[in-house]
Amino acid sequence: MSVRTHGRLMMQTSRKLLLLAALTATATSVPAQQNLFFFEDWESFPLFPSIDEPVTGGQSWTFDLGNAPLPDYFFGDAVDSIPFDGQWVRNGWTMTFNLPGIGTAEWQGFSITTVANWVQADTQLRGEFKAGPNGEISTSKIAVADPDEWDDYPFEGINPDGDGRRYVSELTSPRVSIAGVDAGTLVIQFASSWRPETVQTAEVRVSYDDAPFEVVSRFTSVGTDEPWTLESPFGFKPNSTNELLTLPLNNPIGANQVRVQFAIFDAVNNWWWAVDDISILGEGGTPLAGPPAAFTLTTPARLSTVPTLSWTVSGNALEYDIEIANDELFTNPVFIGISGGTSLQVPAGVLSNGVYYLKVTARNSEGTVERTQQIIVNNANPYDLDNNGVVDMVDNLLYLNFVDRAQD
Repeated sequence: MSVRTHGRLMMQTSRKLLLLAALTATATSVPAQQNLFFFEDWESFPLFPSIDEPVTGGQSWTFDLGNAPLPDYFFGDAVDSIPFDGQWVRNGWTMTFNLPGIGTAEWQGFSITTVANWVQADTQLRGEFKAGPNGEISTSKIAVADPDEWDDYPFEGINPDGDGRRYVSELTSPRVSIAGVDAGTLVIQFASSWRPETVQTAEVRVSYDDAPFEVVSRFTSVGTDEPWTLESPFGFKPNSTNELLTLPLNNPIGANQVRVQFAIFDAVNNWWWAVDDISILGEGGTPLAGPPAAFTLTTPARLSTVPTLSWTVSGNALEYDIEIANDELFTNPVFIGISGGTSLQVPAGVLSNGVYYLKVTARNSEGTVERTQQIIVNNANPYDLDNNGVVDMVDNLLYLNFVDRAQD
């Protein structure tokens, strides 16, 4: 069993926010009395070698990429044929993409990379994002959706934006505790790089206590639309490749949790949207006092193929990330999930008999604490041939097929 704690000092976060002020931007000022409830700069996200983009320099891209029909899933120099299903989950963030396996692997939806690697893919003003005072290219990690680069790789002869296909991707934050925050004071602040074309559209959305997402800002690419302003953040936004934005989130009375979502849609071979240094701030409430506290796994060492995983409460934790892998380094997860409580059931069809490794990570915006253990899956029912936890018609068909083959 191993324990690892990663904390982020408030002093470090404060310095990062001061640095953000150097960005060329039109942004409202954040009142000094506001408290910080969430911060994300992507620096804890792992990067792996490129697949389609001719980028040099080692680890470059989000850990989950792929092409149809047998995508490549990179871990160091090893390659496994594990299909990219159009989404990834990491540190509580979830990314979805509507066209998995189509287009350049690195740009199938929002990807995490560095500005330096992004510029290697192509320049075209990309290097302006978070550039130094003398135009130095930033080495910061960023989240970027780039339909322009996505459209450049016709894998197996498939034109990515042919036949009416449109690029749609959503990047959704973990749940953030805002209990006690004064109504109407919550804001989101983030660095943004936006380049429009044709009808490419982007939105910032918010959800309170798992209600449906509502749009708080929309960037359009249509020059005849009303212009986007901070006072009226819905409309045409021209080239804005390096800015710091602060948007009101209009939190209602009594809201306890919030999630934000960055979405880009209606895109073809257009340009991009990149975001970084995301902060959620508000007046009142109780900012997190530190990283999550230690906790204990209570999952039995021997499990069925449809197990319920469990653990004790970790103080200060907002959510728990769950991974199951075939190796103790978790380089090839077979299951990734998120839970807001202290248990999670693994769906049928994921696990078969054998030895696995379980990792549960308690998380908030100040850090993480993780616990790991080895588990053994042993399906005690010999008639459950497809390991889905029940004996059904599929098992009968598998049995009859086995008998037929044995008689041949």
